[in-house]
Amino acid sequence: MGVPGLDGVEQFLLVAELGSFSAAARRLAVSPSAVSLAVRHLEQRLGTAAEPPRGGRQLGVTLCQPRAGPAVGA
Repeated sequence: MGVPGLDGVEQFLLVAELGSFSAAARRLAVSPSAVSLAVRHLEQRLGTAAEPPRGGRQLGVTLCQPRAGPAVGA
């Protein structure tokens, strides 16, 4: 997968931009579960979680911003 140390970052950014794991998977031409797994591994490395908001399955980006926020939007 890409640059060492950045595994999952592209998937995370696409999920945040497009609003769902399925949309990100379509853009990357992979399965939604592959995107979910990549984001889960990123969460584990960062020691944080991006949980879905109530009533939806979209990524809750704000939960990751305290540790990853400044670099994510730059």
